[in-house]
Amino acid sequence: MDPKTGDILAMATYPDYDLNNPFSMPSYIDEKDWKKMSSEEKSTTLYSTYRNRAVSDPYEPGSVFKIITASIALEESLANPDTANVYKCNRKLCGFWT
Repeated sequence: MDPKTGDILAMATYPDYDLNNPFSMPSYIDEKDWKKMSSEEKSTTLYSTYRNRAVSDPYEPGSVFKIITASIALEESLANPDTANVYKCNRKLCGFWT
């Protein structure tokens, strides 16, 4: 994403599919399993494969909050930026738990 404009510069999703052959077996499914599927199961699998997960599926922003928590800890002098990979929070100091 371009931080100045918000334009999407690149996007990727997996599993991928071949738009030139939209009804072919997806690459992540074994051929034996594909042959065992009913036509309804195959259709459902193909439709779920075509869905752009990067845009349509919700994701929990768990890792984003690590940055926010670390920033707050640094701002409140609860963490030392000179100590590599160490972050300990005293329950009383942080106030997250009561």
